[in-house]
Amino acid sequence: MEWESFHLHRPRVRLPVHARDCLPIYAGDRDRLPDHASSVTFPFFLTTRGKIDHGSASRYITTLVHAHIPRPVDAWREFLVPVRDLLYDMFTRRYAFTRPEDLPRARAVWESTAQTNLRKSMYEARDKAMKTTGSQDPTAWLDYGPVWLRRDYWESLCHRWATGPWQERSQVAKRYRATHMEKNVHTSGSVSYATHSQKLHELERAPTFCELFDRTHKRKGTDDYVSESARTIAVRDL
Repeated sequence: MEWESFHLHRPRVRLPVHARDCLPIYAGDRDRLPDHASSVTFPFFLTTRGKIDHGSASRYITTLVHAHIPRPVDAWREFLVPVRDLLYDMFTRRYAFTRPEDLPRARAVWESTAQTNLRKSMYEARDKAMKTTGSQDPTAWLDYGPVWLRRDYWESLCHRWATGPWQERSQVAKRYRATHMEKNVHTSGSVSYATHSQKLHELERAPTFCELFDRTHKRKGTDDYVSESARTIAVRDL
Protein backbone atom coordinates (compact mmCIF):
# COMPACT_ATOMS: atom_id res chain seq x y z
CA MET A 1 0.00 0.00 0.00
CA GLU A 2 1.24 3.47 -0.81
CA TRP A 3 1.18 6.24 1.73
CA GLU A 4 0.96 9.97 1.46
CA SER A 5 3.34 11.32 4.10
CA PHE A 6 3.46 14.76 5.66
CA HIS A 7 6.30 15.95 7.87
CA LEU A 8 4.92 17.49 11.00
CA HIS A 9 6.04 20.00 13.54
CA ARG A 10 4.57 20.77 16.92
CA PRO A 11 3.51 24.44 16.99
CA ARG A 12 4.58 26.24 20.13
CA VAL A 13 1.11 27.46 20.97
CA ARG A 14 -0.70 26.79 24.22
CA LEU A 15 -4.42 26.89 24.83
CA PRO A 16 -5.53 29.58 27.27
CA VAL A 17 -5.84 28.24 30.79
CA HIS A 18 -9.60 28.87 30.88
CA ALA A 19 -10.07 26.96 27.60
CA ARG A 20 -8.11 23.94 28.77
CA ASP A 21 -9.83 23.88 32.13
CA CYS A 22 -13.37 23.81 30.70
CA LEU A 23 -12.88 20.20 29.58
CA PRO A 24 -12.44 17.80 32.52
CA ILE A 25 -10.03 14.89 32.37
CA TYR A 26 -11.44 11.78 33.94
CA ALA A 27 -9.76 8.97 35.86
CA GLY A 28 -8.57 6.23 33.57
CA ASP A 29 -7.29 8.60 30.91
CA ARG A 30 -5.38 11.19 32.91
CA ASP A 31 -2.21 9.10 33.09
CA ARG A 32 -2.41 8.08 29.43
CA LEU A 33 -2.49 11.59 28.01
CA PRO A 34 0.91 12.39 26.45
CA ASP A 35 3.00 15.18 27.92
CA HIS A 36 2.28 18.29 25.83
CA ALA A 37 5.47 19.88 27.09
CA SER A 38 7.52 17.25 25.26
CA SER A 39 9.64 18.49 22.36
CA VAL A 40 9.26 15.20 20.49
CA THR A 41 7.86 15.50 16.98
CA PHE A 42 5.91 12.83 15.16
CA PRO A 43 5.47 11.85 11.49
CA PHE A 44 1.84 11.87 10.41
CA PHE A 45 0.53 9.64 7.67
CA LEU A 46 -2.63 9.69 5.60
CA THR A 47 -3.49 6.64 3.57
CA THR A 48 -4.14 7.00 -0.13
CA ARG A 49 -7.84 6.90 0.81
CA GLY A 50 -7.38 10.10 2.79
CA LYS A 51 -7.66 8.51 6.23
CA ILE A 52 -5.54 8.57 9.34
CA ASP A 53 -3.53 5.40 9.74
CA HIS A 54 -4.43 3.18 12.70
CA GLY A 55 -1.31 4.24 14.55
CA SER A 56 -0.28 6.71 17.21
CA ALA A 57 -2.24 9.65 15.74
CA SER A 58 -5.50 7.71 15.64
CA ARG A 59 -4.94 6.34 19.14
CA TYR A 60 -4.21 9.84 20.41
CA ILE A 61 -7.52 11.09 18.96
CA THR A 62 -9.31 8.28 20.79
CA THR A 63 -7.52 9.12 24.05
CA LEU A 64 -8.47 12.79 23.77
CA VAL A 65 -12.11 11.99 23.08
CA HIS A 66 -12.28 9.46 25.92
CA ALA A 67 -10.71 11.88 28.38
CA HIS A 68 -12.99 14.79 27.55
CA ILE A 69 -16.48 13.36 27.06
CA PRO A 70 -18.55 16.33 28.29
CA ARG A 71 -21.73 14.52 29.34
CA PRO A 72 -23.60 11.23 28.71
CA VAL A 73 -23.16 11.08 24.92
CA ASP A 74 -22.51 8.11 22.66
CA ALA A 75 -22.12 9.84 19.30
CA TRP A 76 -19.69 12.43 17.96
CA ARG A 77 -22.52 14.60 16.64
CA GLU A 78 -23.55 15.21 20.25
CA PHE A 79 -20.26 16.98 20.99
CA LEU A 80 -20.79 20.73 20.77
CA VAL A 81 -18.69 22.58 18.19
CA PRO A 82 -16.67 24.52 20.84
CA VAL A 83 -15.70 21.19 22.42
CA ARG A 84 -14.67 19.79 19.03
CA ASP A 85 -12.63 22.92 18.38
CA LEU A 86 -10.79 22.57 21.68
CA LEU A 87 -10.04 18.89 21.12
CA TYR A 88 -8.77 19.65 17.62
CA ASP A 89 -6.54 22.37 19.04
CA MET A 90 -5.14 19.88 21.54
CA PHE A 91 -4.52 17.38 18.74
CA THR A 92 -2.72 19.92 16.54
CA ARG A 93 -0.40 20.80 19.38
CA ARG A 94 1.05 17.33 18.92
CA TYR A 95 0.35 16.64 15.23
CA ALA A 96 0.26 19.47 12.71
CA PHE A 97 0.47 19.76 8.95
CA THR A 98 3.30 21.95 7.76
CA ARG A 99 1.56 22.85 4.49
CA PRO A 100 -1.26 25.41 4.92
CA GLU A 101 -3.17 23.98 1.96
CA ASP A 102 -3.58 20.69 3.84
CA LEU A 103 -5.30 22.24 6.85
CA PRO A 104 -8.94 22.08 5.60
CA ARG A 105 -8.54 18.44 4.67
CA ALA A 106 -6.80 17.70 7.98
CA ARG A 107 -9.79 18.92 9.99
CA ALA A 108 -12.25 16.88 7.91
CA VAL A 109 -10.15 13.73 8.27
CA TRP A 110 -9.73 14.36 12.00
CA GLU A 111 -13.50 14.80 12.47
CA SER A 112 -14.20 11.59 10.58
CA THR A 113 -11.62 9.68 12.62
CA ALA A 114 -12.96 10.99 15.93
CA GLN A 115 -16.49 9.99 14.91
CA THR A 116 -15.45 6.51 13.82
CA ASN A 117 -13.25 5.86 16.86
CA LEU A 118 -15.93 6.96 19.33
CA ARG A 119 -18.56 4.83 17.61
CA LYS A 120 -16.18 1.85 17.74
CA SER A 121 -15.39 2.47 21.42
CA MET A 122 -19.08 2.62 22.34
CA TYR A 123 -19.86 -0.52 20.36
CA GLU A 124 -17.00 -2.39 22.04
CA ALA A 125 -18.11 -1.18 25.49
CA ARG A 126 -21.68 -2.39 24.91
CA ASP A 127 -20.50 -5.66 23.39
CA LYS A 128 -18.16 -6.39 26.31
CA ALA A 129 -20.86 -5.59 28.88
CA MET A 130 -23.35 -7.79 27.04
CA LYS A 131 -20.93 -10.73 26.88
CA THR A 132 -19.87 -10.28 30.52
CA THR A 133 -23.43 -10.22 31.82
CA GLY A 134 -24.88 -12.61 29.28
CA SER A 135 -27.77 -10.18 28.88
CA GLN A 136 -28.95 -7.97 26.05
CA ASP A 137 -30.77 -5.72 28.52
CA PRO A 138 -28.71 -2.52 28.90
CA THR A 139 -29.96 -2.06 32.47
CA ALA A 140 -27.99 -5.20 33.36
CA TRP A 141 -24.77 -3.52 32.23
CA LEU A 142 -24.70 -0.77 34.86
CA ASP A 143 -21.72 -2.21 36.74
CA TYR A 144 -19.70 -3.06 33.64
CA GLY A 145 -18.79 0.24 32.03
CA PRO A 146 -15.43 1.02 30.39
CA VAL A 147 -12.66 2.54 32.53
CA TRP A 148 -12.50 5.63 30.31
CA LEU A 149 -16.10 6.71 30.93
CA ARG A 150 -17.51 8.16 34.13
CA ARG A 151 -19.78 5.72 35.91
CA ASP A 152 -22.72 8.13 36.08
CA TYR A 153 -22.39 8.81 32.35
CA TRP A 154 -22.34 5.07 31.62
CA GLU A 155 -25.40 4.48 33.76
CA SER A 156 -27.28 7.27 31.97
CA LEU A 157 -26.34 5.79 28.60
CA CYS A 158 -27.45 2.32 29.67
CA HIS A 159 -30.86 3.68 30.59
CA ARG A 160 -31.01 5.50 27.24
CA TRP A 161 -30.09 2.36 25.32
CA ALA A 162 -32.83 0.46 27.15
CA THR A 163 -35.56 2.80 25.92
CA GLY A 164 -37.88 1.97 23.06
CA PRO A 165 -36.81 4.86 20.79
CA TRP A 166 -33.10 3.93 20.92
CA GLN A 167 -33.85 0.25 20.37
CA GLU A 168 -36.07 1.13 17.42
CA ARG A 169 -33.40 3.37 15.86
CA SER A 170 -30.83 0.62 16.32
CA GLN A 171 -33.02 -1.90 14.50
CA VAL A 172 -33.78 0.59 11.72
CA ALA A 173 -30.06 1.24 11.28
CA LYS A 174 -29.33 -2.48 11.06
CA ARG A 175 -32.03 -2.97 8.42
CA TYR A 176 -30.82 0.08 6.49
CA ARG A 177 -27.25 -1.22 6.39
CA ALA A 178 -28.49 -4.62 5.26
CA THR A 179 -30.57 -3.18 2.40
CA HIS A 180 -28.17 -0.42 1.28
CA MET A 181 -25.04 -2.34 0.53
CA GLU A 182 -24.30 0.14 -2.25
CA LYS A 183 -22.67 2.41 0.30
CA ASN A 184 -19.76 -0.02 0.36
CA VAL A 185 -19.53 -0.39 -3.41
CA HIS A 186 -16.36 0.70 -5.20
CA THR A 187 -15.52 0.37 -8.86
CA SER A 188 -12.00 -0.82 -8.07
CA GLY A 189 -13.11 -4.44 -7.66
CA SER A 190 -10.12 -6.53 -6.62
CA VAL A 191 -7.72 -3.78 -7.66
CA SER A 192 -6.21 -2.03 -4.65
CA TYR A 193 -6.08 1.69 -4.06
CA ALA A 194 -2.30 1.43 -4.31
CA THR A 195 -2.60 0.02 -7.83
CA HIS A 196 -4.99 2.76 -8.87
CA SER A 197 -2.63 5.31 -7.36
CA GLN A 198 0.28 3.83 -9.33
CA LYS A 199 -1.75 4.05 -12.55
CA LEU A 200 -2.59 7.65 -11.84
CA HIS A 201 1.11 8.36 -11.31
CA GLU A 202 1.38 7.87 -15.07
CA LEU A 203 0.25 11.49 -15.17
CA GLU A 204 3.90 12.19 -14.16
CA ARG A 205 2.72 13.75 -10.91
CA ALA A 206 1.21 12.46 -7.72
CA PRO A 207 -2.55 11.95 -8.10
CA THR A 208 -4.81 14.15 -6.03
CA PHE A 209 -7.19 12.53 -3.57
CA CYS A 210 -10.07 13.77 -5.73
CA GLU A 211 -8.68 11.94 -8.78
CA LEU A 212 -8.17 8.75 -6.81
CA PHE A 213 -11.65 8.97 -5.31
CA ASP A 214 -13.22 9.48 -8.75
CA ARG A 215 -11.22 6.59 -10.18
CA THR A 216 -12.59 4.20 -7.56
CA HIS A 217 -16.13 5.60 -7.12
CA LYS A 218 -17.32 6.34 -10.67
CA ARG A 219 -18.85 3.83 -13.05
CA LYS A 220 -16.50 2.89 -15.85
CA GLY A 221 -17.02 4.89 -19.01
CA THR A 222 -19.37 7.36 -17.35
CA ASP A 223 -19.24 10.39 -15.10
CA ASP A 224 -21.72 8.84 -12.66
CA TYR A 225 -20.79 7.96 -9.09
CA VAL A 226 -21.60 4.45 -7.90
CA SER A 227 -23.90 5.72 -5.16
CA GLU A 228 -25.58 8.82 -3.86
CA SER A 229 -23.37 8.74 -0.78
CA ALA A 230 -20.25 8.80 -2.97
CA ARG A 231 -21.64 11.79 -4.88
CA THR A 232 -22.39 13.56 -1.59
CA ILE A 233 -18.84 13.01 -0.35
CA ALA A 234 -17.39 14.23 -3.64
CA VAL A 235 -19.50 17.40 -3.69
CA ARG A 236 -19.06 18.17 0.00
CA ASP A 237 -15.48 17.18 0.78
CA LEU A 238 -13.42 17.04 -2.41
